[in-house]
Amino acid sequence: MTTLSFNEYKNYKNISEVFTFSANMIIYSVFYSIFLSIIFMIVFVFIINLFKDFFINTFSDTSLIINIFVLFIFYIFAFTPFIIYNIYKKDMKYKNISIYFSRIMMYISLYNIVKYLFTMTMPYNSPYDIRINFILYNVAITIGAVNLFFVRIDYKASIFTKIVYIIFPVITFIFNIIIFSSLLYRIKEYGISPNKLTLIFTNMIILVYFILTIIDNIKSLKKLGTIKNIKSIILTNNRSCYVYVYGIIAFIICFIMPLFYS
Repeated sequence: MTTLSFNEYKNYKNISEVFTFSANMIIYSVFYSIFLSIIFMIVFVFIINLFKDFFINTFSDTSLIINIFVLFIFYIFAFTPFIIYNIYKKDMKYKNISIYFSRIMMYISLYNIVKYLFTMTMPYNSPYDIRINFILYNVAITIGAVNLFFVRIDYKASIFTKIVYIIFPVITFIFNIIIFSSLLYRIKEYGISPNKLTLIFTNMIILVYFILTIIDNIKSLKKLGTIKNIKSIILTNNRSCYVYVYGIIAFIICFIMPLFYS
């Protein structure tokens, strides 16, 4: 679906539209696949119960019926996205649903990261010595950074959303610094590994991304003096192309790094 979305790139003015298109397709595909799967399950169970004697006499091995059931579920999840893709292109309402979904995710991410910051000093919450916390915090940072690509702050954003968008990269940048220091601590204590090396690259490029986003927000806030209504402030997001940096790092991690580790 993501590949098909990028195939539509020529029809869009900037890459942000690609993220919106791709995320919309994923959300609709998952939703309708689950909906159709539930309908199929109900019909399947109804037919099995209705012709129970026939199936018992015909199929001595019930695992065959189970395999058919699972296979159909896989088919639903496999083919539904392509059907949705064609319907979406022709005529589908709520073509910006992913933008609102990503904004909700941004609110949740900000809440979680603030909570982690305040509870990090408590026992059993340290990322320095407790591995599960270290992993959890890195996942939180990654989700927050990736989600910003889909927020589309230039599209019908409320003043609350704009405030959160301004605060989020600052808070997450501070959180990222702490997690990066815990990564260096763990390397010092336990040694380097491919996973830790991957996290070094990931944390560094995410740090740079947050810095660039903060700079963009500062430039936008400087225009407040010429704006009569604060609701009219336009926050620019010129960092969507930063996804190519992620792509380069992903290529290095997947194809170059394995050459140096057995």
